Amino acid sequence: MGAFLGAAGRGHSARGAAGRAARPLRGERRVRTAWRFSALSAGAIAAALALYVAVTELIPEAPQTRTVAVLNQAAATPAMMVSLDLTAGRMIVRPLTETETGLARQLAAGEKSLELWLVPPDGSPSGAPTGPVIYQGAVLPSAG
Repeated sequence: MGAFLGAAGRGHSARGAAGRAARPLRGERRVRTAWRFSALSAGAIAAALALYVAVTELIPEAPQTRTVAVLNQAAATPAMMVSLDLTAGRMIVRPLTETETGLARQLAAGEKSLELWLVPPDGSPSGAPTGPVIYQGAVLPSAG
């Protein structure tokens, strides 16, 4: 009992001594803080990765933005190939016969111009062409 009183007499209580023994040291606090920070960071990274994977799986595939059409003359002879790239906003017309190569030169020189129309399968709104149909063909999705 004397030792207890002696310790209390110097400004220390039994309760304070027990509290000091239970408190972690400064170095231990830093280690615990570092581990907590690391655990929270790893959890945040895992959550972000899970969200990324979930979102990329839910986003539908981009629609086909490239189409081609082989334009035929009245005799069903392939005359031109037209490719349309909606992403780039370009239409490329390539002649497939020697006759159409001359037309292509005239088009490039600005001597002639063509008007290309995409008409739905059921025809024009009026039910009849508004002028002579020179070429026609189906529009198909391109493989690349």
